Amino acid sequence: MLIKQVKDGDRILSETYKFRNAVVEVVAPPPMDKAEVEKILNDMHAIGWEIIEDLVSKGKEV
Repeated sequence: MLIKQVKDGDRILSETYKFRNAVVEVVAPPPMDKAEVEKILNDMHAIGWEIIEDLVSKGKEV
């Protein structure tokens, strides 16, 4: 259930959901240029590959 969309200081709460007794707040990322977005995506992909390589080296199925 979507509860609200508000600005809270420097962060923007995009959505707030309530699941039973838990409240989940989805925070929008700060404004950034294309180079910053590209760096974040590259970092995420690199970490993902490290995880995959670690699992493979341990003989686990990926």
